[in-house]
Amino acid sequence: MCQEQYNTKRKKSKQLTYKDRIKIEALYNELNLTYTEIGKIIGKDRTTISREIKLGLIELETSYLPVWKYCSEVAQRKNEENETAKGTNLKIGKDIKLANFIEKEIKEGKFSPEVIEHKIK
Repeated sequence: MCQEQYNTKRKKSKQLTYKDRIKIEALYNELNLTYTEIGKIIGKDRTTISREIKLGLIELETSYLPVWKYCSEVAQRKNEENETAKGTNLKIGKDIKLANFIEKEIKEGKFSPEVIEHKIK
């Protein structure tokens, strides 16, 4: 049998945009819709909505009981922080002297990275 017949095309998932977060804020805070209902409106899975709301949840001070609301600005800021934290750290990232030395040797000395590595050792 041909394998192509059994493959289904999957939608490429896209991250939530700031506009999506604003919609979630209105739907969750003002209309009190469930994660499933919000997901259907925005076109995302309910688990995506659940994670997003947990990301942007803030506690409002009230006189008696705490009230939790979703804030799109907080969620957007946290998302941007998480995006910058992705990837591996450079091994020489914390050693500025070493990074400057390597850069100088490559630019001014015209040495290859292998030669510089030998010099460092």
